Amino acid sequence: MSFRLVLSALALPVVLAWSSATAHAQPARPPEAPSEEELLAARQLFEDAIKREEADDWAGALAILERVAQVKLSPNVRYHIALCHEWLGRLVEAVNGYELAAQEAKNAGKEAAKVAANAPKRAAELRKQLGQIEIVVTGELRTSRVLLDGKNVLRALLGSALPVNPGAHTIELETAGKVVTERAVTLEKGGLERVELEVHDPEPPPDPVPQPQPLPPKPGTTEPDTGEGAGRIAAYVVGSVGLASLATSAILWGLRESAIAEVRASCDANDGRCDPALQPTEDQAYTYQNVSFALLGVGAASLATGIVLFFALPPDEKPAADDEPAPEPSPEVTLRAAPFGLGLDGRF
Repeated sequence: MSFRLVLSALALPVVLAWSSATAHAQPARPPEAPSEEELLAARQLFEDAIKREEADDWAGALAILERVAQVKLSPNVRYHIALCHEWLGRLVEAVNGYELAAQEAKNAGKEAAKVAANAPKRAAELRKQLGQIEIVVTGELRTSRVLLDGKNVLRALLGSALPVNPGAHTIELETAGKVVTERAVTLEKGGLERVELEVHDPEPPPDPVPQPQPLPPKPGTTEPDTGEGAGRIAAYVVGSVGLASLATSAILWGLRESAIAEVRASCDANDGRCDPALQPTEDQAYTYQNVSFALLGVGAASLATGIVLFFALPPDEKPAADDEPAPEPSPEVTLRAAPFGLGLDGRF
């Protein structure tokens, strides 16, 4: 490894650490923060909204201020939105806007000092002008809904005084998607109206009784696997071939011993000077020996493979029901005598 490569490897962590520190040191721009051009355009729109307020065009001023709020919603913008709601008679929206502006102005510092001083006063004055509706429900309210001016009233607020704008309001009782009761009230500034609704929702149907589930079978009570079926045919076939090969190997070894005994009977006491006419018999004995050894290897390997397949294959399927077709017969392998040795017959 060269000295230059080692030096570069040692310098890489230092460079990465310096880059990370530099990135953290620089103030990151907040996501979706308005650009300088967008802020300038928003200030121009705010000035146009103030001019419309001076001309008593509160609806036009509100529309412009809502566009400004989409760029940057400062405490001052929120205060003027609440001011527009107040002059348009939307006192509930105005009170909420003033109170939010007062809270935000506390954290904004000197630039929102006027909002922090004026917003709480405006909110307190408007609260005194709000109307209040108290909705009392008797009976059983289970599935029906209580609506105030088309909006759902939370059950937790039923029985409490709900602040509303002065003017006309509608209270409705909705059952099964249909309005069954309707009340209309008109409130003056600071007025209170109590509305009673009688509801008799039926009790919901009882939950269905759970049916007892059959108990699982106890361990050890399942039917034993007989090993019959199509799942282990391969194991049976290979194992049967192995057994047949071993049996044939043993028979051939017996024939080899018989041939050698016949040849030795023609030899002298030292197994020499044998009858030359028995040379074909001696050659056949060696053939029996070689084939026997070969079948011995094949039989041992096949038998071992069959045992492995027997335990490796998945469990067999359950016996077929009465209305199902009978399973196919199991494979059979038989050994029979042939004119020049043994024959292997099988049905699969």
